Amino acid sequence: MSNKKQDKSHLLMDSALKIFVEKGFQKTKIKDITDNASLAAGTFYLYFKNKDELIDAIFQRYISQIFKDFEILIASNNNAKDKIITFIEINFDYAYKHLTFFQFYIEYVHTRNIFHPKSHMDIKKQLIHYTEKIIIQGQKENIFRKDLNPTIAALSLRGMIVLPIIASMFLGPDKSFTKEELVYNISENFLKGLEI
Repeated sequence: MSNKKQDKSHLLMDSALKIFVEKGFQKTKIKDITDNASLAAGTFYLYFKNKDELIDAIFQRYISQIFKDFEILIASNNNAKDKIITFIEINFDYAYKHLTFFQFYIEYVHTRNIFHPKSHMDIKKQLIHYTEKIIIQGQKENIFRKDLNPTIAALSLRGMIVLPIIASMFLGPDKSFTKEELVYNISENFLKGLEI
């Protein structure tokens, strides 16, 4: 895709996220997205067949970078405890950096369970897989308990990460937490349950 074409597709994705958060996915029309992006209505169809294809593209765009960061982390020589802390940091760095995407993801996909595009299900599975790898590494290093199921532990960590993000979004700025508070508290609580 040429840079100009990619710029327009990204403009449409950014516009869609903004409108989805404001109006909701179901109420958003293609024209709302193109009007917000200051593009002709037909321009949308040069890049996407429909809103579902647009959603898949949005997920791929925003999730591809965090997955690259996780791959680098998994391949690093760090011990599993350090990897868990870094994994948590990456999640919160990304959530704060791409807040509109996370607002949409949390409110309209995760919380309301409106739809599950294939990419959404793949993302959930892959996030669990990265965490399982770290937990298994820690069990092999004899720093994490071997009696714990890595999949259940990974699911627990996902919940520990997602719920504070939701709380920060919906409780308002006076009840939100700093990234540093979240990383410290979640990593301490999670690791205390894993450590031998």
